[in-house]
Amino acid sequence: MANIPLESDLLQRIVQALLPVLNKNTLVFFTGGAAAARADEWLKLVDRLLITEAKIVVSPAFCQLAPELFVQRLGSRLLTEEAAMRRFIQTAHLGVVPVFTRNTLAKASLGIQDNLITNGIAAVLMRGLPLIGVKDNYHPDNDHTRAMGYQANPAYNALLLGYEQQLSRLGATLVDSGEFTPAMERTLYPGVFGKTAQSREAKPQGSPTVKNLANQPVITWQELNGVAPGATVVIKENAIVTPLAQEYIKKQGIVLQPAGQQPKSN
Repeated sequence: MANIPLESDLLQRIVQALLPVLNKNTLVFFTGGAAAARADEWLKLVDRLLITEAKIVVSPAFCQLAPELFVQRLGSRLLTEEAAMRRFIQTAHLGVVPVFTRNTLAKASLGIQDNLITNGIAAVLMRGLPLIGVKDNYHPDNDHTRAMGYQANPAYNALLLGYEQQLSRLGATLVDSGEFTPAMERTLYPGVFGKTAQSREAKPQGSPTVKNLANQPVITWQELNGVAPGATVVIKENAIVTPLAQEYIKKQGIVLQPAGQQPKSN
């Protein structure tokens, strides 16, 4: 089944969204459709992936298309043997498919296990672990699909959507790329982001108003957990703030203050 070239920044956005799972055992499945990114994009992806605890599994098609340097740079993070993959799944928290191709969608929904990717997806689902996949590559209503004219056959569209429904029944969560971060939030941290502006107004008396995280190169949700709504957090000037942390900051009304700068006056 044909793969559709993706926007050059799609994988960057997905991998950026993986930063909230820095301390989670995440298994990332790269299909052949993901190999459409340019070589320089892949090097950026590697650098971001290596910040996390993620392990990587790739399809045979991906191995043929992706730059060799990408594989070399991942080193031990790349799982190439099924036994090692299954051992990691025993302690995994989450499976992620950044680019669900038509081929992988069809096989996974039917329980077909004929390569490392489909074997791993089946194992994640059979263990009842969360699996989040991005459907931009295959969905009939997606811009990529329409640009190729691949949405013209209603019967084929129905076939793909049937595969999607079946995979969802098996426990997978299939979302557009723009919904990927919220889906991870709901999956890994249920209830954390349900707080409203009213909770910010009801800040307990005597709660701390400033937290110093200036020694943290990466600010995740874990570092912010427990910070009072509306409080100020001092951070390193060039610190990376993960998407999950950014959403938490927005909803809690937390103010970020670069170290060395005076706080803004109201």
